[in-house]
Amino acid sequence: MRWWLLLLLVVGIALSMPDVRAEPVAVVRMLLPSADEASPGWTASGCVSQYDCVNDNPPHDVDASYLTANPTTPGTLLSSFQVENLPNDVLSVESVTLYMWVRLEAPGSDGSSAYLTLEDGTACVGIVEIPPGTSYTNTTLILPVDCATNTWTSDAVNGLRLTVACVDDGNPPAEQNCRTTAAGIVVAYTTTGGTFTETEWDLRIGFTVFALLLIVGVFGRQPVFVLLAGIVGVFLAFAAFLATGQEWALVLFIALGPLLMLVGAVEIMTGDGD
Repeated sequence: MRWWLLLLLVVGIALSMPDVRAEPVAVVRMLLPSADEASPGWTASGCVSQYDCVNDNPPHDVDASYLTANPTTPGTLLSSFQVENLPNDVLSVESVTLYMWVRLEAPGSDGSSAYLTLEDGTACVGIVEIPPGTSYTNTTLILPVDCATNTWTSDAVNGLRLTVACVDDGNPPAEQNCRTTAAGIVVAYTTTGGTFTETEWDLRIGFTVFALLLIVGVFGRQPVFVLLAGIVGVFLAFAAFLATGQEWALVLFIALGPLLMLVGAVEIMTGDGD
């Protein structure tokens, strides 16, 4: 069989492999407060750390734990929290929704609010204003872009800080306590589903081509295929190393690729093989 016919066979087999690459899958995930920031201004009830008072899941524990605040007149009390990180398999972030379960402990308060800031301190516009009331209200705000009006990224979400505020504007009647029992964010994002990611699929195709070339070259006594296997092996080595960070991939193919190229070239020049 002519070597070019064998080459066509190898390419045909590689291209006919079923496409099992992962497709994007939409996911909605709740990220809860995970640590207190410096100088918390609210007062914890039912918990030691303030973040533990509002990281409820489900997000309303019927006052088993909560935060209260009663600022001086006029004044504002703030408590800020770090938020849980997204998983590592995020492809794109579609939106971030801030939520807060909050009520007033008596009528006449000026109200509470919650907002997000990026890691660099940039605050999101559109603070969630909580209307006065003594029954818990879940107030939400959808943020399709980040606080700097850029498309959301995993790094931006992972660097978010959540702040709750209790405000007294100094006007009568006197301020009454703010109370919140839960706060956090809900992130809509895409991740990979299926068997292989795009990179894994490319590496699988590359390894299949390498293996087919080597098998045809060795068992079919076609030195040009051994040479081609060596070339593919070198490129595959760098691709696998960059994708996985595993040194064994680099060492294996850097050692094997040039050897196969040398063997194939020698056999071609000496006339061995069909």
